Amino acid sequence: MALTRRNRLRGRQPMHASFIAAASGIAAAAAGASPTGSPVVDFMLVAAFAALVTWSSATAPWWAVGLACAIAAVVAVQPLLVAVAVAGWAATFFIGIRRRNLPLVRVAAAAAAVQVFARLQLDGFLGLSAIIGCVTLAALFVPAMLRRERAVRKRVWKYLGIVVACAALALVGLALSALAARGPLQEGNRRVHDGLDALNRGDMAAAASAFGAASSSFRSADNDLSALWAQPSRLLPVVAQHRASAIALASTAAHAMDLAAGALRQIDPESLRVVKGQIDLDAVRGLVAPFTSLQTAIAGVGAALADADSQWLTPMVRTRLH
Repeated sequence: MALTRRNRLRGRQPMHASFIAAASGIAAAAAGASPTGSPVVDFMLVAAFAALVTWSSATAPWWAVGLACAIAAVVAVQPLLVAVAVAGWAATFFIGIRRRNLPLVRVAAAAAAVQVFARLQLDGFLGLSAIIGCVTLAALFVPAMLRRERAVRKRVWKYLGIVVACAALALVGLALSALAARGPLQEGNRRVHDGLDALNRGDMAAAASAFGAASSSFRSADNDLSALWAQPSRLLPVVAQHRASAIALASTAAHAMDLAAGALRQIDPESLRVVKGQIDLDAVRGLVAPFTSLQTAIAGVGAALADADSQWLTPMVRTRLH
């Protein structure tokens, strides 16, 4: 069971393995996993990861592929997925007891495990299914690559290193954007509270001014989070979900505070005073539109909180959203 022993690929086997890997990637992506929240990006990421693991398994130790299939069979819930995983395990068991190479069978068995993990839905904490699937498949990928030819192995590690470096740069870019947006977000939050305090005092002008300033602060935060250097983070699983939620909240809050400020500027408390025992009904009717706008603004913030929620957000963030 040495990791460095080679499983030779002969003739058209590399091409056939690539075809199976491509089909496995497309099928896995079609399962609907959404690590970033962007359908196109999600499809490409899942397809690439699934295809890479499937392709590499042509040289994987039979026991590594079998272990992946066994884990898939144990954690799968749906009978069909269990059957697929068991079939993959049986194929690798045959390879093991017969001491055969059969690289395409290894690829097909790995593809079976990949499909099960792509459709895994376990109850438990956030990302449990994804963690089990990714860790298991990564554990399959590493020994498979160690048994590849030196030239292929070096090329794959090189490309993976580039991907990791790009991901790190994307995180740095997002971190810089988040730091820049932190001040405006805090200022916007402070201005909102100032506006609410002014409303409680009946000072419509001060409330409108505070909400207008809050809108400007939230819009500034939205611009910071949408900066060019933060865009690559849209490709990072989980991270992209948090960035999208922050942008949605900042953008909606800016719009809502702008509506609230505009509505309050249309309200003239002086027009509601009782003069000679009478209230100007036309003035009362004139308040319907601004108060409707104010209600719309408040409802918009609530809708933004609901839309920003995602199963991929960390528990702390989801708690704060609610």
